[in-house]
Formats: sequence, structure tokens, C-alpha cells
Amino acid sequence: AACLTIGQAGESGSLMANVCNDGRFFGRGGLGSLFGAKKLKALSIYGEGEIAAADPQGFEFIVEECKKLMAAHPITSKGLPQFGTAVLMNVMNSVSALPTRNYREGNFDGAELISGEEVRDRLLSGRHGCPGCAIACGRKVTVGGEEMEGPEFETLWSFGAALGLSDLEGIVRVNRLANDLGLDTISTGSTLAAGRELFEAGLLDFDPLEGGLGGVLALLLQIARREGRGALFSDGSLALGSTFGAKWVSMSVKGMEIPAYDPRGCQGQGLAYATSPRGGCHLRAYMIAPEILATPKLVDRFAVQGKAGLVIVSQNLNAAVDSLGMCRFTTFALKDDYFARLLRFAAGVEADGQSLMTVGERICNLERLINLDRGFTRTEDTLPARLLSETHPGGASAGRVVELSPMLDEYYRFRGWDHEGRPLDSKLQSLGLKG
Repeated sequence: AACLTIGQAGESGSLMANVCNDGRFFGRGGLGSLFGAKKLKALSIYGEGEIAAADPQGFEFIVEECKKLMAAHPITSKGLPQFGTAVLMNVMNSVSALPTRNYREGNFDGAELISGEEVRDRLLSGRHGCPGCAIACGRKVTVGGEEMEGPEFETLWSFGAALGLSDLEGIVRVNRLANDLGLDTISTGSTLAAGRELFEAGLLDFDPLEGGLGGVLALLLQIARREGRGALFSDGSLALGSTFGAKWVSMSVKGMEIPAYDPRGCQGQGLAYATSPRGGCHLRAYMIAPEILATPKLVDRFAVQGKAGLVIVSQNLNAAVDSLGMCRFTTFALKDDYFARLLRFAAGVEADGQSLMTVGERICNLERLINLDRGFTRTEDTLPARLLSETHPGGASAGRVVELSPMLDEYYRFRGWDHEGRPLDSKLQSLGLKG
């Protein structure tokens, strides 16, 4: 049987609550709160029989081809297997795009102490991956004689650089408790960072980071249970800031906290955040690949013109790959035609790279229509004011802000949407979404 479960955060209706399956978490968007609202603690599914590929020989062949491509790509053969997702910590810090202390800074002096290299050298006890995975990006670490799940890059950031803390063992412990409670680590850490800034501004009468990450452990219990001081943080940074008339403190898009990439140091990622249908998300379009990691090739991370087209291609591909149920990391090494061939040999669905990308484009337009129906407008396709008006304070991205408006205009035009972000009838008709 396979089970989806929620923790205490979902039971209390926290908007940061996630859903767990086999130690992996549907972390973003507060899905756990929806389970809680329905009084649904767990969903168990039993499967019977076997699933056969439509073309077993063809499927086996294309799988081996994909494995070869992943074995030849430096990210999927070296970076992720050796260091996990935390390989990004020193990389992002080196280009001054590692958000620090609630995005007030873009460099963290303690980055090396919470990096993938540090995890490997000090705490690593094993690697693991999803069934059949050739990458095995998961980590097992040992802290205080006890083996635990190794934290991902985003968690090392959200309870590390985002808070201005470099206690690696403390982050591991906080990560375990957050997982047990069913709290999304990105939103939780970002909300604590916002709380610390409110405290420093004299608006919050207590320091949420008092006692370091040891103190955070106790606060997490209150957050998940919506009790005491923790209740202030239970619904994320936007709700927290609104309580004090300080929405500006929330580093969020459409109400969801943005992750560990400062878009003042990677303009395309800023556009990706702003146009993500679910808010602050790096998984709808991962512009870090071309802007920082040179995959498939390096582009000027500060350039504005042309970024819209790259974001759209990434969004369309990722929507299609999500629909296949495949890991996003495979897109570093595989192109659209390989995913289409996998689909054809596995399920017997006739597809090529272009038709698969059209599926992704259709999904993106459907998501846009849903948001428009809920009252979303161009106004919601934006970023926190800090990123648009406060220049990056120093380092390799010094003096930059996100130049969003021209990128957004170009994005809408390339999407076939009007100036307000509404899909044109001609675009919907071409995608079979309007008769």
C-alpha cells in the first residue's frame, strides 16, 4: 500500500502544512491544510497486478539511452550524486544570489558551513534514491549518534542563510521535526526570517530566533499546533506581516514564499517566480539552469531581453514532465524528444517532442484560465517590493534590482496573451481550448 499522510500542521489547518508519502513531501501550497479541513488524516491506496510496457523492448532500449545521457551530464552524474541538492549552496553564494536574512542580503558568510560539501565531509552516512533512480540525490546523515534524513538545499537555506544561522546539526534536527509535524520547510523558514525582521524593526515583541535553532525547535511545535506565539506564524509570512500592517516583510508571490534564489542576481528566475501560477516557486521554470549552471548553455544572468522565451519553454517542458510523473532532475540531461519516446514505448501514446511541448503549453494556459476565473490579474504577477526597488547590497550582483515590467510584457506577448495576461481567443483555439 502507498499512503499520503498529514502531520499536526495539517490537522490545525496551517497554510504551510504539507502532505507526506514515503518520506517525500508535497511541500508547497498548503495542501495539508486541505486534508485537515476535510478531517482526512491519511489516504491509503492498494494496487493489484502488474503494469506492462506497451513496447517492452523499445522501452528498455530508451531507458538505457537515457541512463547514458544522465551518466554523461555533470549535474546528474557528479553534482547531485556526490552532494545532493545542497551542491547549490556554495554555487549560489559565489554569484551573490543566496538570499540571506529575509532577502536583505545576497551573500552568507556561513554558506560553506551548511553546504553540500560540509554535509558530505562531516555528517554523511549514506545515499539513497527513488526506486530505480540512477542519480540517488537523497542523503542519510548522522547527528549525535542518530541517523536522520539529510536536509535538501532549500531546507539548509531556509533554516540557515535565510535566518543568518550556520548551525548544520541544528538544521538537521529542525528539518526532522518540521517533517514530522508536516510543515513546509521553505515557507516555515521564510516566515521565521520575516518574524526576525519584524522584531528588529520593533513591530514584534519577541525574537523568534532567540536561542538559535534550539529555540526554533520549540517554536515549531507551537506553529504546527497553532498555539501560543507560534500561532502568529502558522499561516505564513504574508499573514504574519499583515497582522502588523507590514506586508512588505513577506518575501512571497501570490501568497507563497519564494525559495533560495535571489532574482536580483538572475533576472529570468524573477520572471519565473512572478508568472508561476501557484506563487513563489522555482519548479515551474528553473532558470537557474541556464543563468547559473550553464545548462543547456550559459546565458547572461543580468540580461532582460529574451528571458521570456526561455521561461516559457521551461514552463511548458516542466508541465509536460510533471504530467508524466517523472523527476524534474532528468531535464538537466534529457530533451523533450526523449520524454516523448519514453511515453510512446511505455504507454503506447503516439507523441514527439513538439506534441509533448504543446501538452505543456495547454496545461499552462489552463492554469492561467483557472487563476483568472479566481480573480487574478496582471497585478498578481509581481515580486516583493524589496526585489523591485531595493538594490542588491553587494558582491557579484551588487546594485541590481529585478527589471520585471519589460520581461512581463514580452512574456505575455510570446504567450499569446493580452497586456493584462488574458489568453487571446486565437491562442486558446490553437490549443483546442476553445471551439
